[in-house]
Amino acid sequence: EVPLFNLINGKYEEVGKLRHSDYRVMIPIGLTVESFSPFSSFSKNLPQVKPLVGQYSFVSISIDDLFVLRRMLPTPGVFAHYMEVRQAIAGIKQGLLFDEFDHLGAYLTKNRFDQDIIDQSKDENASLVIYNGMSDVVDSAFASEQWETSSKPTQEFPEVVLKVLSALDISREPGWLSVDSLIRDFGEEARNNFAKYLTDLDKTIEQHPARYFAFGGEANPILVWMQNSKYEVEWEKVNHKASVVAISIKVENLIGVLLKVGKRGVYEAAQPLKINVPVEQTKENMLIFEDAKRMNQQIKSRADHAVKGKLEPKQKRKVGRNASCPCGSGKKYKRCHGL
Repeated sequence: EVPLFNLINGKYEEVGKLRHSDYRVMIPIGLTVESFSPFSSFSKNLPQVKPLVGQYSFVSISIDDLFVLRRMLPTPGVFAHYMEVRQAIAGIKQGLLFDEFDHLGAYLTKNRFDQDIIDQSKDENASLVIYNGMSDVVDSAFASEQWETSSKPTQEFPEVVLKVLSALDISREPGWLSVDSLIRDFGEEARNNFAKYLTDLDKTIEQHPARYFAFGGEANPILVWMQNSKYEVEWEKVNHKASVVAISIKVENLIGVLLKVGKRGVYEAAQPLKINVPVEQTKENMLIFEDAKRMNQQIKSRADHAVKGKLEPKQKRKVGRNASCPCGSGKKYKRCHGL
């Protein structure tokens, strides 16, 4: 539980509690009437806010900032994801951005720029990483007198990935923001690779009751179950395959989504999957573990073949630790096969 405090007669008094298990993300926000850039930048170092936030990083936003965020981040999914990144930045002492528009501009152009700051501070042994001038992309969106009707800057997603995000937003089943956030975490290469998987299965889903794939490797993977809407969902089969995938890639928690695919590849609905991951093998789940072993061997063989084929066609070449991994995951080599 997270205690809530109020300042009464110069002292912080507990006025309530929030159960962490009831929420996926907790983001304490200090809402100000006017933009107060120094407070937004340095509030992470203020001892006065520690009783309010505990282990949760504090974010300061003005009412004017919210107006801009509402225009640039129009859906609950993208706004929630931005706030997750924003909170992550607030918790990085080495990172410094001067105002909310710098944060927003960095998000629109770099997505998970909190990871970039962490990498820079570690790789270059920097005590301070300053992102300045990132607000240019936001400022330019309001430069014209027709700013209300002009196009606004957004992150780029392949069309088929936007279809998934749209289906999640329309359905809004419990847990949908977890799936939405995971997909938005993907970098450009991972988004394109994810789109390729979706497109390949789209081509054949009309000939099958269902198709599925796992994407992302061992770090934050996602299971996508594409269900032909002409057929009833076989939940026993879905749960079995999902458990097999989770065991084969050795994760305790696996995020999944079931996409109902209609005529001409329309994603009619998106339902998050609650996946049960068996802790140990028993007589009842023996088949799951046996299938997982076979799947794990297939995944390893394909991954090794992909890396070998791309690294050693004719000449061996060394992959930089900060370069994209040749396996196509979209992650940096040091965070994937370079571990």
